[in-house]
Amino acid sequence: MANPYLTLGGIAAAGIAALFGFVLVPGWVADAQDAQAIGDLGRIKTAQSAAYDVNGTYYNTLAGLDTDGKWGLKVTLSKGVKLADLDAASTGWCGTVKSESGRFFGTSSKASRIVRGDTSGEVMGIVCAGAVALPAPSIPGVSASQSGTTVTGSISTAAVCARGTVRYRIQYRSSTTANGSWGDYTSWSTALKRDVTGAAQGTRYGFRAEAMCARGAQESGATPSMEASLVTPIAAPSPTITLDLDGTDLTATAAASCAPGTSARYGFRYRSTTTETAGSWSGWSALATDKTFTVSPPEWGARYGFEVRARCITAHGQSSVGTSAERTIIVPLAPPARPTVTATETGGVYTTTVSNTCAPGTTPEWSQRRDIRTTSTALAYGPWAGGQTATGPLGEGARLDVQGRIRCSTEFNTTAWSAAASANVIRDITTRPAITGLGRTLTNDKGTATATIAACPAGTTKRYEFHERTGSGSWTSRGWTDSTNPSVSRAGSLAVGQGVSWQGGFRAECYTAYRNGGNDGWKDTTAIVRAIAAPTPSLSLAMSGTNLRATMTGVTCAAGTTREVQYRTRNSRSTALGTWTGWSSVRTALTFDVANPNAGAKYGAEGRARCITPLANSPWGTTNAPTRVIALTAPKAPTAKATITGGTRYTTVSNSCVSGVSVRYQQRLLVRNANSAVNWGAWQASYRVEGGINQGYRVDMQGRVQCYTAHTQTGWSPTGAATATRPITTTPKLANAKSVISGSRGQGSVDLSGCPAGTTYRMQTHETLNGEGWTDYAWANSAAGRRYFDSKKTVNQGARWRMAFHARCITHWTNGPVTNVKHSSYAIRPITAVPSAYAIGTRNGGDIYANIGGSRSCPAGTTFRWRFNDRQGYGSWGAWSHSTSNTGSWYSGAGSKYARTVAYDSSGEVQVHYLCRSNYDNGTGKYSTDRTSVRPIPAPYSFSVSGSVNRICDNMGFNGRVKWTAASYANSYTLSLSWATTSGGRASKNVGSVSGFDRGISHVGPSAMSVRAQATMVARNGSGTRTVTQGLSQVMGCSRIN
Repeated sequence: MANPYLTLGGIAAAGIAALFGFVLVPGWVADAQDAQAIGDLGRIKTAQSAAYDVNGTYYNTLAGLDTDGKWGLKVTLSKGVKLADLDAASTGWCGTVKSESGRFFGTSSKASRIVRGDTSGEVMGIVCAGAVALPAPSIPGVSASQSGTTVTGSISTAAVCARGTVRYRIQYRSSTTANGSWGDYTSWSTALKRDVTGAAQGTRYGFRAEAMCARGAQESGATPSMEASLVTPIAAPSPTITLDLDGTDLTATAAASCAPGTSARYGFRYRSTTTETAGSWSGWSALATDKTFTVSPPEWGARYGFEVRARCITAHGQSSVGTSAERTIIVPLAPPARPTVTATETGGVYTTTVSNTCAPGTTPEWSQRRDIRTTSTALAYGPWAGGQTATGPLGEGARLDVQGRIRCSTEFNTTAWSAAASANVIRDITTRPAITGLGRTLTNDKGTATATIAACPAGTTKRYEFHERTGSGSWTSRGWTDSTNPSVSRAGSLAVGQGVSWQGGFRAECYTAYRNGGNDGWKDTTAIVRAIAAPTPSLSLAMSGTNLRATMTGVTCAAGTTREVQYRTRNSRSTALGTWTGWSSVRTALTFDVANPNAGAKYGAEGRARCITPLANSPWGTTNAPTRVIALTAPKAPTAKATITGGTRYTTVSNSCVSGVSVRYQQRLLVRNANSAVNWGAWQASYRVEGGINQGYRVDMQGRVQCYTAHTQTGWSPTGAATATRPITTTPKLANAKSVISGSRGQGSVDLSGCPAGTTYRMQTHETLNGEGWTDYAWANSAAGRRYFDSKKTVNQGARWRMAFHARCITHWTNGPVTNVKHSSYAIRPITAVPSAYAIGTRNGGDIYANIGGSRSCPAGTTFRWRFNDRQGYGSWGAWSHSTSNTGSWYSGAGSKYARTVAYDSSGEVQVHYLCRSNYDNGTGKYSTDRTSVRPIPAPYSFSVSGSVNRICDNMGFNGRVKWTAASYANSYTLSLSWATTSGGRASKNVGSVSGFDRGISHVGPSAMSVRAQATMVARNGSGTRTVTQGLSQVMGCSRIN
């Protein structure tokens, strides 16, 4: 049966109102319809209370209240009353009904009165407060747009409210350099956009919104959107340009109007020309903040054109490029420097030239004026006339003066005339008047000279100079005389003595005020000389010491003259006397010697004499022709010579007679092969004797000569002597050289053969130990056959020894050639000693080292050597530290040698190979090994921790996940957490041992809104621990526990 209380109709409204303390509208129940609605609302409140008491929950539908059949919580609304809204949560409920009158009434689990309103939302916003919270809406979407100078942030995706009406507020920020700071939000409203007018160019505008749900006066929490942004475009500037010429700098200055907040960047280009055709543009300069561009120096007289391009920029954007119109300027021409003027003359034609001092690219214009004169009158220039170069005739001896100036122009302007420069040139007088027809006469003691002198060029004056002399004395000048007459005659003033010559001469030239033409030198007459009588001489011959002397007598010359004599001779050793020599050189001596006349010859002589002055000679007077025989000198001992070629001997006697004398020869010989007594053979009349001779034999010889002519002869000369020995050319043979070691001594042997009969074998031996240089022993006689020699040196273990041999064949007179050295092979004494050493292996951290211990004693002359290899654990052996073949490179002394780095938890082992060695032998090697201690594993290291947490709404804890990377050498991990509490402190808990590298975490209970969670991970192994503490990021918002 239904609960009669819950099924009361409208008539019980007054009682219900009294029961709950409802506040009714004035007039009590003036409107019965409203009373029915209020009664139905009371029944709903009673049913919700009963439902919560019975089931521990509230319902948001009338059907939900009717689910409990035992208590009968069903509510049936009165006629005309409608349920407007009903909301429930674990914290309470609230609801409204609509009366048939159109009014709305509402209450809640927390309300103590009935609230009336015109709308359900108005009433729900009052009664739901404190009873049922309003959920936040979904995330709204925001967009940004621009129209003209207005930027708008709009709600592009509406937020959705589970209950209530959605409202928005929008804020924005702007900046030209960064993102800017956020401004104020708009008021909460249903408006879906926010306009920002007067938007600046190149500015970034960012918009974001918050949405909330409202139910009357009740409001939910706010849900923020993501930011939407745009950058406003920048208008392209219209740059302008100004030009300025300052000294040698032509500067272009740019200007551009950019919007506030933007800045301008400029680039320039230019072109220039000195013609009507525009030049080519340069490349654009890079855009930069510098608004000036300078050409220094510009081309003078050129027209320059400049353009600038610009763009406006901010940190967020840039405009397109704007380009200015071309701006031009003409660079005025600087006045040219004073030019250089040159004046030259070639072949009677002058050339005057003015240099170009105009700047490149400009056109020069020249002007000259000139003056020509031959006298020293004042300058009188002619008028100025154009032209860089001028030519014209210039007479001999004339002077040309010239002035020149210049000005420069382009298509655009012309300079003033430069300062004038000057130059001059004088034409040389090249004409030299010829002097011809020279003549001279001598009257008594005076001379007269005549000549014909050619004319000078027009405008010049002719003059001549006359001089004279006697004999070879100095010339005496009679001065210069101007003349226009071609024929001249001048008498001399000097007295001319007998036998003395006289001469006269002329020279002539042309001249002006500026030049003397010069002359061709003196043109002199010949001399006139008096004759001299000849003498009558005679001649005699006699010996004077070793010379044959001719003496002349009867040579008498007149006073003032000097005698000259000459001699000639002839001689012969045969019957005929021979031909005369040429006359001797002229001399004054009356004796003439023939030095060292030919012995045995007959000489004849003749002389002649004359009287002379420096200018004249008398005829020759010739003498008689006497003769005389020259005695022969006894010859010296001749040179004897003995030579041997092959097996033949040759003996010769030289001619010791004077040249041209006949000679007779004799020689005697002795041939022997031993130093026996001398027993000469008979004299043989021959200058050359030949015969056979054996190797090693010697020939002795003596020779003499006799000299004779057709007129006389000498006796036999003393004897000359010579010897010659036939060399021994045969080289003996050395073969089968051998060296052996016996104990500590060496023995060498060799086969010897091949010397000719009659010669003696002779040998030299050498030995060397370890190649330290040869010890040479004295030569000694030997014999053919196998020869043996014992070492004189001690041979140690490991040493090498060898012998070498030389041999030759000899006689008493000579030694034959030495054989090439014959070496025996090396003999090496083996190394039999073995040292007593052992391996030492050590470890330092992860590095293992090899060393050698024990005795390293080796025999004298040998050295201790060792090498090593290694392995990790019991693996394969590594390569040896040194090669097997080159023991000399092995270690010689003790000392730790790095082997390798072993892994953790592993030992190493080294193996040592050692021996005694020399440069020639290696002794028997031995091996020794040694193992190191195990390398311990280190404590864990090198790992990281990360993760995030999600807060549970109402500050009731968090959940999340922690991740970590593997720590080196770790074998276990433990995890602990800490977080901020609502009281401002921190709480923690130990999660304990974890595995893998990812772990979910959670905590239910009070926690701060900003969790500030930290994870502490400890990695462990037997050697230690490694701890890493890492803050965990917090996800935005919160989650609810259902």
